[in-house]
Amino acid sequence: MNRTCILRGVVLCMLTSVAGVSAACAGGFQSRELSARALGMANVLVAMPDDATAMYVNPAALSFLTRTHLSLGTTLTFPEYTFIGVSPSTQSTKMKSQASYPPNACLAHGFANGIGIGISVTNPYAVKTDWGAEWVGNSIVTSSELRSVQVTPSASIRIGNHWSLGLGVQVVFLRMDLNRRYGLSYASTIPMVYTTGSADMTYGFEIGVMYVPDDVWRMGLALKSRTRSNIEQGTVTYSGVPGESGVMVMPNASYMSSVTLPDQVRAGVSVQPVPGLLLAGEVGLARWSTFKNLLVRIGSPVYEQRFEQYGWKDAFAVRGGIELALDDLRLRAGIAYEESPIPDSQLRPSLPDAHSIVYAAGIGFEIEEGLVLDLGVQLLPHKKRTITESQVFYLPLALENPAGYFNGTYDLSSTVVGLNVRYSWK
Repeated sequence: MNRTCILRGVVLCMLTSVAGVSAACAGGFQSRELSARALGMANVLVAMPDDATAMYVNPAALSFLTRTHLSLGTTLTFPEYTFIGVSPSTQSTKMKSQASYPPNACLAHGFANGIGIGISVTNPYAVKTDWGAEWVGNSIVTSSELRSVQVTPSASIRIGNHWSLGLGVQVVFLRMDLNRRYGLSYASTIPMVYTTGSADMTYGFEIGVMYVPDDVWRMGLALKSRTRSNIEQGTVTYSGVPGESGVMVMPNASYMSSVTLPDQVRAGVSVQPVPGLLLAGEVGLARWSTFKNLLVRIGSPVYEQRFEQYGWKDAFAVRGGIELALDDLRLRAGIAYEESPIPDSQLRPSLPDAHSIVYAAGIGFEIEEGLVLDLGVQLLPHKKRTITESQVFYLPLALENPAGYFNGTYDLSSTVVGLNVRYSWK
């Protein structure tokens, strides 16, 4: 298969996957949607100046590139989520099968004078659930979806021979859907309420520093700013609401909400002790405490304020990866520990999450000079999470649970597969 056929095939895959949304999260609702090379090394990327996709997290990497680079890819996610409860019940509900494949892309060019420019398109925050309309938690959520698309033009300049400084502008598009049962679950007819809305375009920035003292060591530090997406004219529709004549009597309404995506800080180092061997590690902090809350305000004719999330904490992550070069082959592996920002009292089935250890592996193959195909796989066996002091209220009330709080056990795992093709022009 020649180079043109490969590139056409990947572009076709990208075009058909634009509507996909990732469901496996790296703390909160941050997705795992990076390049396949990074995926195979447990998402280590901040100190990788030889990779154009490093601009996803550190724009300073652009100054150490030469020539023009293009990367196209997608990330396939297969979550397995189960809820056991509501406590003391041991009833088990498995979330409906979900599969998604959001695209990622970047185009970058490095000039001989140490200036680099690039643009990337990613889906950095996303979550999707579908528990069905008949499960025990249907008054909280039946299905939900939050997706973001981020377009980031970036530039970098080298300072001397060893330092570089990069700056990027984040352009964020966000959409949120939340569906649930409305009212008492023991009523003869249980209505459904559907909320959906898109936020106005939002802007943020990212800044990065890279230090490359020699051919062995590379160090990187990067900051992404928070962004606040406001939904001003979301829509609320109802179904299954009976009146005296048996027809719907609740008119449609509108809602307002806002979603704050957190500040992020990442710092890392990579080292090449011998030719063909690369070791890399990094630490990261996502300031989810700035998220504050997710408040949905439903307007006339039925006014309601509903807190969907609040009380989140900052989340820490540590990652390590290795890459071994064998002629045209690259073998990769990695491991990471990632915290969940959601406290037990606020964990909800609309956004299930838990601390996790990430196991990663990957392979890269240079098809011909400048053309590389990458595959990365991650396994996320999240820590099983039993909630005993939930503050999430739900209906119905029962003798076993008179307070009506959503206590139970979440058993979560995911498999993530990344595929990228990279091409560097001579």
